[in-house]
Amino acid sequence: MRYVDIPFPDCIAFGAQSDPLWCTEIATTRAGWEVAAECWTYNKHIFDVSFAIRTATEYGLVRTHFNQVRGRARTFPFKDYLDFTATAAEGIAEETADDSDSEGRYQMFKKYGTGDDAYFRKITRPVEATCIIYRTRSAVTTVVTGSAAIDDTTGTFFVAGDMEGDVYTWAGEFNVPCRYGADQLPAAITNKEPAADGELLVECGSISIVEVRE
Repeated sequence: MRYVDIPFPDCIAFGAQSDPLWCTEIATTRAGWEVAAECWTYNKHIFDVSFAIRTATEYGLVRTHFNQVRGRARTFPFKDYLDFTATAAEGIAEETADDSDSEGRYQMFKKYGTGDDAYFRKITRPVEATCIIYRTRSAVTTVVTGSAAIDDTTGTFFVAGDMEGDVYTWAGEFNVPCRYGADQLPAAITNKEPAADGELLVECGSISIVEVRE
């Protein structure tokens, strides 16, 4: 699915409902015991932006974006205002091992929780200008952002002068790669006469935005 760098309107994303989603199958025995099967390694996020659209102008912003990305056909960056940052304690980096220059190349993750059950969310769309890269070497932590090449299309970064035993963390903002959940964009005017400011009020049916794994 083609990714286009056309961000979803911020003023609408700010009021979106945000739903983290897992997929779990529950099997119940004849005795009433339950067994859970975790179907997904990573969760997905679903957003409903219809709550944030109140006026014809706001709907127009979404309609323009919807047509630019051709409905469900293309993915785009979406800012989840309930979860769009990582601190240095949450921003984990793990060395990749799937390419020829893997030495010194790291993948960004955000850590949720602690201990064995901590969840590591893969971050593929960091906002590069906001990211700080930290390196811990011999128990000394320094900022190495200047010598790190961040790829904002994969969430990986390459660090010059990387040495065995180095540990990297990061802090900054990230977007969520998303698509529309349907190829239609429902809305209707709810007032027959313009409001005092001349703005028409609208009501939208459910407008879902769905995370796309990368």
